Amino acid sequence: FKSAMRAKAPIVPVALIDSWKVFDLWSLRRVETKVIYLKPLYYEDYREMSSK
Repeated sequence: FKSAMRAKAPIVPVALIDSWKVFDLWSLRRVETKVIYLKPLYYEDYREMSSK
C-alpha cells in the first residue's frame, strides 16, 4: 500500500475464489479456481487513508 501511495498509482483489488482447494494435500485432482479483478482504486480515492 505504501509503495502505491508513493507512486500515486492505482490499486487493483483481486478476489481469489476457491484458492484454498489448491492446498488440499489429500487430493490429486484438478481444481477450478477463479481470479476476479475488482474496480481499481485511484490515488484520489485513497490518498486520505492511513497506511499504518
